[in-house]
Amino acid sequence: MSGKRRLKFRHVVIDPHTLGTGNSVCLVADVNGDGFSDVIIGNYVNPPEEGYLVWYEYPDWKRHIIARANLEAGGAVADVNGDGRLDIVAGQPHFGNELYWFENPPDPTQPWARHLIDDAFKKYHDQAVGDVDGDGEDELLVPSQLAKVLVYYDIPPDPAVSPWPERYRHLICDDISIEGLAIVDPDSDGINEIVAGPNIFKLKPS
Repeated sequence: MSGKRRLKFRHVVIDPHTLGTGNSVCLVADVNGDGFSDVIIGNYVNPPEEGYLVWYEYPDWKRHIIARANLEAGGAVADVNGDGRLDIVAGQPHFGNELYWFENPPDPTQPWARHLIDDAFKKYHDQAVGDVDGDGEDELLVPSQLAKVLVYYDIPPDPAVSPWPERYRHLICDDISIEGLAIVDPDSDGINEIVAGPNIFKLKPS
């Protein structure tokens, strides 16, 4: 690495005393719509207790509690209900069957509603949002490590219904346990592909 300039970084601790020790969810998004990125953290504890999902407001990193929930690593942000505010999608770890979306209210410093998407699988590690089926609309892509499935969900007209009707869930693969997820168009053909661990899934022509 001869001749390469050594970079220095300024270290800032956002929260020295988080509301949990096993912080598993870490996301960055503009939660309050002020044009600046905020930080979202979630965790889990042993049942019957629940962990915390919180967000830290830029620039002073004031902590706001979103909801109580036990959440596996991963998570995604998306405007699930189309109201112009970013919501959060995350699921339970190895001891839970529930996949949630958390509804961003008009005042995001107030508690968010927790909605159940599905309870058919277990350990929802990673989520992604994008156009999976080529219909021009975003879907929710989710693997379950313990159920060994990769599925995607169309967002129903009323996403507040709990759980989402089964007809909105579509199976991609039923013999896979993966970690790491992305929806991308690597060959620039205008069709998104799914990268799931060391696997790529490409939509077949109809």
